[in-house]
Amino acid sequence: MISRKHKADELVGKKCRPVYSIRNGAGMVITPDTVCTIVSAHYGVEIRTEKCPCCGMYAIISRIPREDLELIEG
Repeated sequence: MISRKHKADELVGKKCRPVYSIRNGAGMVITPDTVCTIVSAHYGVEIRTEKCPCCGMYAIISRIPREDLELIEG
């Protein structure tokens, strides 16, 4: 869970991972093992995964509640 004490501007660029599997509208699924980058934190959190080394694709998922993500320290 990402605490409400963190402001939206402070979260942009930080690394996180989902607490459980999440699916976007295009059908891409990210698991709790997936490391993501926070792109925006207004009106829910928008995250982007790293590019796949094989195909170069990445997933963007938006409007995720802060309770469904955890920050990765480091």
